[in-house]
Amino acid sequence: MMQDQTTSTTTASAEFIPVTKWPHDWPTQGAWRALIFNAEDRVNSRGQRIAGNGLIECGAIRRVGRRVLVNPGRFFGWVDNQKNGNRA
Repeated sequence: MMQDQTTSTTTASAEFIPVTKWPHDWPTQGAWRALIFNAEDRVNSRGQRIAGNGLIECGAIRRVGRRVLVNPGRFFGWVDNQKNGNRA
């Protein structure tokens, strides 16, 4: 019986939903586009590396093909870390 509870807790904490089905008012779909675009490290036109925003490293978003999934708990944890000045 104890093993079933652990499995269901693990599954619930790793719940991902499509960004298009985001149930909260914030961030908006346009804001999600910007957050997703800036999630990965990239290089500017002068060859300088620009660090990503940390959403991928903290496990808040996951790409499956063209679909982007978000874990609400990890996302709001990332938001709290941003408020404290942390990167990931």
